[in-house]
Amino acid sequence: MRSGIKVHRSIKLIRRDLDRQFGIPVTTPARTVLDVAPRLTTRRLTRVVNDARHANLLHLEDLADVLNRNPFHPGTKRLRPFEEHPRNPSRSPLEDDFIAFVKRHGLPMPVTNTYLLGYEIDVLYPAERVIVEIDGYEYHSDRTSFRGDRKRDVVMLAAGYVTVRITDDRMKDDGAEEAERLQAILDQRR
Repeated sequence: MRSGIKVHRSIKLIRRDLDRQFGIPVTTPARTVLDVAPRLTTRRLTRVVNDARHANLLHLEDLADVLNRNPFHPGTKRLRPFEEHPRNPSRSPLEDDFIAFVKRHGLPMPVTNTYLLGYEIDVLYPAERVIVEIDGYEYHSDRTSFRGDRKRDVVMLAAGYVTVRITDDRMKDDGAEEAERLQAILDQRR
C-alpha cells in the first residue's frame, strides 16, 4: 500500500456504486461523497459537492439514488439538503459563505450562479432585479477584473438591474449591518 493513501472499504456496495477510472476499481462520485460526508466539516462538504457538480461528476439524481438506498448511513442526513433543496452549485467558498449569511440573517433565498445578459452572475434576486456580487480581493484585484466588473455593472444598470457588491470582510465583520442594508435595497425595489 502506498503511503498517504487511505483505503475505505464497504461491505454494502452494489453494482450501481462501482466504477473504474484508468482501470482502477473505484466507487461512483455519489457513493464516494456519501462515504466521506461524515468526516468533513459542513463548509468542506459543501465545496466537495459543489465542485463535483461543476465538474459534471456528481448529478443530483445519482445522489438521490444513493441516499434513498442508504437511509441509515451517517452521511445521508448531511447530504439530504443538497438533494431536497437543489440550487445551482456555488463556485467558491465565498459564495457558500453568502448562502450561510442569507440563512443566518433571514434574507430571501436568491438564485445563484446564473446567466444574465451574457454575464455569469454570483447572486440574483430576479423579482427585485438586484444582483449581488461577492467580491474577494484575490479574484478582483487586477486591472482587467476591476474594469470588467465596472463595465458589467453599467450594462446591468442600463437594463434595470442594480449591482450590490459585498466583500467577505463585510459579511463576517459587519454581518447584521450588511444584511439590513441588503434587505432595505430589496424592499425598495419591490
